[in-house]
Amino acid sequence: MYIDYDPFAFARSEGQLAFTVNNKSEQDCAVEIVLMDAAQLSTTELEVANSGILVAFSARNGDALLHPSAIPGVWRLNLAQGRSASVVISGLVIKDAVPSAGRHEADLTVGIRGDGNASVPVSTLPLKVILFAQPRAQMNIVGAAGTFGKGPSVAQVDFGEIASNATRRVFLQVRANTTARLSVVSANSGRLMREGGANDEGGIAYSAELSEAPVDLTKYWEWIFEPPRSLAGTSLPLDLTIGAVSAERAGMYSDVLTIELSAI
Repeated sequence: MYIDYDPFAFARSEGQLAFTVNNKSEQDCAVEIVLMDAAQLSTTELEVANSGILVAFSARNGDALLHPSAIPGVWRLNLAQGRSASVVISGLVIKDAVPSAGRHEADLTVGIRGDGNASVPVSTLPLKVILFAQPRAQMNIVGAAGTFGKGPSVAQVDFGEIASNATRRVFLQVRANTTARLSVVSANSGRLMREGGANDEGGIAYSAELSEAPVDLTKYWEWIFEPPRSLAGTSLPLDLTIGAVSAERAGMYSDVLTIELSAI
């Protein structure tokens, strides 16, 4: 049973196992399908490999859910003589977590036994639950419009009337399930340029610090780090500071910072 898992998706992740039950006798019979854990105890829920992710199981025949018995992890199925039935066991993630990117596994067993017979199943099928967490990283700027997302977003930091040494702080809220790369690129190499101004105007220099560490805006800058493995993620303060302002020409001055977060 393969579950493709995205810890930051809104939809619930699900996997399935399909198999066929054959009645080879000459009479109708009722059987029980039992899902067993590593201790051979019936179960309807499983935490996958200590990941914090809880999967709940259900069974159906065609479009109809199989009737559960009073014992969790046991479903009843009626079979006519000489007939077969297709059964699907579904595993649905009911509790999310942020496991490390990669493959997480757990072993179960599907058994078939006589209805109401608590003895060893007459037939068994090993079931390996494989949860694959895709590498994911998301970011948004706290205080700006928008939420965590996969696409680009635009935020504005307004200094108002510009002045020397003026500072503004925003927060980059990031979350990832693997090592992440955060990059920053300034369109004007760390200078605010007058909108509509000539190309030879020098503009106004400004600087940036991320978590109190200098960010070199004169070139491509990147930081490789390990975000906490949680749905909340972490907030990184980004401080922007205007340099010395002299007798600049009147107008609107701006720069564009392209900030990207990616999973490695």
